[in-house]
Amino acid sequence: MAKSVYSLILNDEVIDKIDSMAYAMSTSRSNYINELLADHVSYTTPQQRIKDILDAAKAFLEPKGKYSFVEMSSNSFMDIRSALSYRYRPTIRYCLEILKEEKGPFLKLKAQVRTQNNSLMTAIEGFFMIWQAIEKKLITYSYDEVEMTSYENVCYTRIFFLKEKIGINEEKLGKAIASYVVALDKAISIFMDNMEDTDYAVSRIYSIYREYYEDAKLII
Repeated sequence: MAKSVYSLILNDEVIDKIDSMAYAMSTSRSNYINELLADHVSYTTPQQRIKDILDAAKAFLEPKGKYSFVEMSSNSFMDIRSALSYRYRPTIRYCLEILKEEKGPFLKLKAQVRTQNNSLMTAIEGFFMIWQAIEKKLITYSYDEVEMTSYENVCYTRIFFLKEKIGINEEKLGKAIASYVVALDKAISIFMDNMEDTDYAVSRIYSIYREYYEDAKLII
C-alpha cells in the first residue's frame, strides 16, 4: 500500500494524547494516526490484517492451555512458548513473523531451544532431521527457489507461502498457522517420549504431519 506525506494542522493537546497512546502501543505517531483513521473509515490496513491473523492464531492456541505468549514490540511477530517433554522441562520457542512483501514468502517460523545440554541438542537435532525429511518428502516442489526448511544452532526455520493470495479470511489463516505449531509441538513431544523406539516415533511423527498437511488448505 502506497504512503505519502500530508500536511495537517492539529491541536498540540491532541498530538500529546496521540503520542502517549502511540508510545503505549509501541508504534509511531504516523502509524497510530493511520490506523485510527483507517478504523474510522472502515478500512483494514495491511498492519491491521497482520495483527488480526496473529490474534486468530493466538485465539486458536490459548484454549489448549499449554502455550504461553511473550509480548512483542511489533505486530508482525508472535512469540509462543511450550515446555518440552524432557528431564528438566526446557522451553521450546516458536517465533512467527509475517513477512510484508507482496510477492514471495508469507510467513517465517523459527522453532528454537536455548540449551547447552549436549544430550538435548543431539535429541533436538535428531527430531528436526526427521521432521525436515518428512516436509521435503511431502512438499516436493519449491517456490521462487526459496529454501523452505533449514536447521542451524538448535533452530529450525520454516518458510511458508500462501496457496491463494486473494480473498483469504484472517481467522482461517491464523488457524492454519496455529495448526502447524500444534502439529510440530505434538510431534516433538512424541519424539522426546519415545527416543528408545525410533521406528515408532518416526511412524507417529509422519502420521501427525500427514494429517496436518492434508488439512493445510491455505498455506504450504
